[in-house]
Amino acid sequence: MKFSIVTINYNNLAGLKKTRESIISQTCKNYEWIVIDGGSTDGAKEFLQEHSNEMSYWCSEKDKGVYNAQNKGIALAKGDYMICMNSGDCTTKTANCAKNRAKILSSQNLFINLQTSNISVKKEILQQLNIISIL
Repeated sequence: MKFSIVTINYNNLAGLKKTRESIISQTCKNYEWIVIDGGSTDGAKEFLQEHSNEMSYWCSEKDKGVYNAQNKGIALAKGDYMICMNSGDCTTKTANCAKNRAKILSSQNLFINLQTSNISVKKEILQQLNIISIL
């Protein structure tokens, strides 16, 4: 099983660094990391060049906005599963997920979109388990 991680960025070098650190610190290494940068002028392109060996693909070029950038990354994804982690997003600690797996997977906490097959978890559950926080 391979994961595709798609990260979009525009002038958020600090967030991109945070996301990179989160991704490379994972114990699961069976992923491809695709970064689509919208032509940042804050040093993000140089950062991507410096760490290009950690990514399957990256580009830094003008695009038509957030959704255009996300769609570029999705089109390149080859994994069995895809994770959209924008610059500044982070993964949770592995132990946190393993400890709370049963609660997350409980049917009353999941929503399945039958048209798209997307599965989502109640935000309150993720907050309660300290997996996400609301700003």
